[in-house]
Amino acid sequence: MNNQYKYLGQHLTARMSRELIQELFPGQTVHRQEIIGAVDEAHLERGGLPKRSIAHPVGSALFVMKADGLAESPEYGVWSILSETIDVNNQYQYSEQPLTPGIAQELIQELFEGQTVQKQAIANAVDKAHLERGGLAAEDPVTTALTSMKRSGLAENLESDLWSITSQTEERIRISTLDKFTKWAAQFDSGEGSEQYLFRGVSSADYKIDASAYRRIKKGRDSGEEQEGDFEKFLQINRDLIRDARFRGHGWKNGRELEDLEVLAEFQHYGAATFLMDFTYNALVALWFACKENLKESSKDGKVVAVTPNDPKFIGGTQEFSVITLDSLEKKIDEFSLDNKKLYQWQPRTQNERIIAQQSIFLFGVLEIEINPDKECIIDGSSKKKIRESLKRIHGITEDMLFPDFDGFARQHNQAVPYTQLTTAEYHQRAYQAHQRGEYAAAILDYNEVIGRNPNNAVAYYNRGLANKELQRYEAAINDFNESIHIAPDNAYSHYHRGLANNGLKRYEAAIDDFNMAISLPPNPKPDDVYTYHWRGNVNYILGRYEAAIDDYHAANRFHPNPNAEYSHHFCGLANNELERYQEAINNFDEAIRINPNDARYYHHRGLANSGSEKYEEAVNDFDMALHLDPNYAETYYYRADVNLSLRRLAEATNDLEIALPLAEQAGNIELIRLIQDLLYEINSRTSRGVEENE
Repeated sequence: MNNQYKYLGQHLTARMSRELIQELFPGQTVHRQEIIGAVDEAHLERGGLPKRSIAHPVGSALFVMKADGLAESPEYGVWSILSETIDVNNQYQYSEQPLTPGIAQELIQELFEGQTVQKQAIANAVDKAHLERGGLAAEDPVTTALTSMKRSGLAENLESDLWSITSQTEERIRISTLDKFTKWAAQFDSGEGSEQYLFRGVSSADYKIDASAYRRIKKGRDSGEEQEGDFEKFLQINRDLIRDARFRGHGWKNGRELEDLEVLAEFQHYGAATFLMDFTYNALVALWFACKENLKESSKDGKVVAVTPNDPKFIGGTQEFSVITLDSLEKKIDEFSLDNKKLYQWQPRTQNERIIAQQSIFLFGVLEIEINPDKECIIDGSSKKKIRESLKRIHGITEDMLFPDFDGFARQHNQAVPYTQLTTAEYHQRAYQAHQRGEYAAAILDYNEVIGRNPNNAVAYYNRGLANKELQRYEAAINDFNESIHIAPDNAYSHYHRGLANNGLKRYEAAIDDFNMAISLPPNPKPDDVYTYHWRGNVNYILGRYEAAIDDYHAANRFHPNPNAEYSHHFCGLANNELERYQEAINNFDEAIRINPNDARYYHHRGLANSGSEKYEEAVNDFDMALHLDPNYAETYYYRADVNLSLRRLAEATNDLEIALPLAEQAGNIELIRLIQDLLYEINSRTSRGVEENE
């Protein structure tokens, strides 16, 4: 029934293809070529006209359906068409949003693609569609949308108020959010073993994917089309650049002579025009470049393209694609058989910070790369800022990250870049980054800025307190934690770190109070209570409350894992030693040694416990191991001498004391010096009384 077909006499477009796919293949899994054949046949049989675009519109239709959740590609070339259809009114992505030029453009293309219409009719239909789908009204965004579409070649103003909405670029998907871009990019990942795509983003949808040296050739002439002799001029520009660079002494870097390609890469890094074209392995990096501000037209659309070395179409029909190896890198550029057909791929062996950050790779060998329409997407100009903010918040992709070198930093602060003061969130982020790098003083300056703008920011006070504590500015840290607790009294971390600061000032009772509060706050128990118990145990040990300290260390060791386990066992052993519970102490030191057998202190203190238990041989073995790990451990020599004296090994004891005394004098340990001298006096007294060794 051709007379009832609503697309009678119209060329096949992506929108028509989508409707036919949903009609013909609901709930089916079909090969792409079968879908194309059936859509063509149905459209022509019903009175439609063949496609006008080079690429088949079914490709774009399938990718849009995939982004909308209406189709899936389980394997390359195979598509599953879901049986459900989307209720546009219920799932309108711009529900409760004012009508913007970007939204208006999408609706214009949806409603009037391939038609010639009066501007007022367009405005009325767009307003009506947006409001009916749940959007909010706005004042005349259609005029701005049409002007933008005219610049991008998507519409033509035939006379005063008569507009022709073209369908020639309808293959390119329009992106207005990061989520929508992610769905578009997902089509290029077919799973393990799939082709590796390369991406490039440009700030204007009008830009061709060409080499900067070719753009120099086209400047100053009326036609932007390729002309005879262009490729030879293109090569000559690069030859001249390499020759002049070497003549001026710029062909060396870090004591090594650069190859021709490396010379070009260095100069392109600083803005020179070469035959190298920058691509990236990371689609999100390409998106960031597509969202860069166009200084002349800030709302101009950008675009992202995807290419794969195994697809001959993207380089205009040639099927040759060569990868530069270390051997081929040594070639002069005239040895590469450059003929505007073969395309080369090169990833520099010496990767600077910028190449690493941008995951860059160079393509070269042709004037420009022809991109299939189904391998590119348009980035809505009015959505660029929003997308950049999403890239920053979610993926950490910023100009600082992509241009981490000296030159990149300088460019970010040149006179052409408008000055914009950092937001409170940006100051806080910069402070946090400085904090993570251990630059505590710099972090505090930025925390000061955050707090000055928002005196009720408990997190900023807390973070500044941490920085002050790291600098051992304990009073300042306590003041910050006080403010944080005043604003957010249930933050156990603030109480815990204030306890550490009080401990640093030897205000032990105040520290105990803070640790008690941190432990008492819900939920109970908290994973980080393991640290609080350990530190409360340390303070109780300092105060001589050995039973309480042992209870805290046991509580800490009930957590799995306990990052401080070896220390908790060690200090628990020290407390048991003080209480003369030597066997329990030995058990504690056994655990500490099991976790870390390379700490001399653990053997030393277990030696003391064995000595207290009168297990003198075991004590000597422990002291031997401690001195093996730390030959300058003066206290160990003293205590081994004391045990040898108990075993009546006077020569060994004397030898240990003669080693210990200069070590103690060097350390300025007056108490240990006195003990050594007393023990030497006792040994000398025994010797003078004729007491024999090993009697």
